[in-house]
Amino acid sequence: MPLKSKKSLKEGIENYTLDRIVLPMLLHYFCLSTFYESKQNKKLNPLKLHIMKKVNFKPLFALIICSAIVLFSNSVQAQYKTAAGLHIDAGDGTTLVGPHIKTFFSPNSAGEAGVLFGGGLTAIQAQYQYHQGISGAEGLQWYLGAGPSFLFSDGSDTEVSLVTALGLDYKIANAPLDLSFDWRPRLVFYDGDSEFLPGRFGIGLRFVFR
Repeated sequence: MPLKSKKSLKEGIENYTLDRIVLPMLLHYFCLSTFYESKQNKKLNPLKLHIMKKVNFKPLFALIICSAIVLFSNSVQAQYKTAAGLHIDAGDGTTLVGPHIKTFFSPNSAGEAGVLFGGGLTAIQAQYQYHQGISGAEGLQWYLGAGPSFLFSDGSDTEVSLVTALGLDYKIANAPLDLSFDWRPRLVFYDGDSEFLPGRFGIGLRFVFR
């Protein structure tokens, strides 16, 4: 078999494995994680991102999103290269708002970084995000991401978090504007303890530079 054909076959196998096996497994992990509920009595998160235990709509919401993106996934070409604007991280707990930037390294891979403020907190965070197009929806992509977050507050130690994301990114046609909405469960580490916070969501409003 020619060298070019072998390379194409290898790339095809890698893409199939990523799109049909690895990503669906990760998506199902996100869905199942919404059903997590700690049975231990934990003290209040010092940075006031404590989540109420009973939130009934989250499992259904996550299940719908996961099912939709698996069913309608398609190959994608990045709709833009770099965009920056405002990011809002909200939900049960403190609302954080601040500037952020997102840039694509390849048609599927992007990096996002931002500095957010709110309730006396400062958060510095970054993520790697994997994107896929949605069949029949021009400019719309779903993405899966993860990365670290560092939260600072007066009178409290720095919190280190692992923040994940599962959401939608939409580049408005014929306009330099991009919108995103995602679910951002967070695993927080503080004072030798940890806490899983499933009820956080993000909204991004960005101006596209190129």
